[in-house]
Amino acid sequence: MGMEHFVALLGESFAQLMLAALVLFLATRTRNWRNGPELVEDSGTPPLRALAWITPGSLFVQVVLGACYRQQFLGAIPHVVWALVAGMIAVITASFVLSQYPKHSGLRPASWWLIGLTSLQIVLGVVALWAKTADGPAVLRWIHILTGAFVLSTAVVLSAQILRNVRTVGMRGRELMGSGRVS
Repeated sequence: MGMEHFVALLGESFAQLMLAALVLFLATRTRNWRNGPELVEDSGTPPLRALAWITPGSLFVQVVLGACYRQQFLGAIPHVVWALVAGMIAVITASFVLSQYPKHSGLRPASWWLIGLTSLQIVLGVVALWAKTADGPAVLRWIHILTGAFVLSTAVVLSAQILRNVRTVGMRGRELMGSGRVS
């Protein structure tokens, strides 16, 4: 494992972060975003605002593990095991959002996209692993990588929507006090 493998690992990981940043930038340009936040309160456990940080973080770890696997720093097992963990976190987060705010105009679409893309990504992961072990077409592995980038991007958008729209019960008073204004 030389320096070129390490640089490739960094490049793969950074590219997916840049795509997520671009998708988030584009999401902030939509009419829904420009209309302002649609504030809702969250009293659930675990709090959605915590999941908004955990979900993209766990998916980014998965991106790095995938890059480590492709660059032969790790075997397939850590990537596959963490794929199941990160996938569950993503689907649970989106399901919590949908169960609490099924009609929220910003949270609902991102949640459904995250569930759909995560489900597709898990299937593609199995196909990509088969393609690698059976010397199948490389395009299947590239589709898996690209879909993974969109899963991460969608999680970042959902997390931004959660942080923008969901307030923990009692948070409003702390926000006002922290800003120097008196409530």
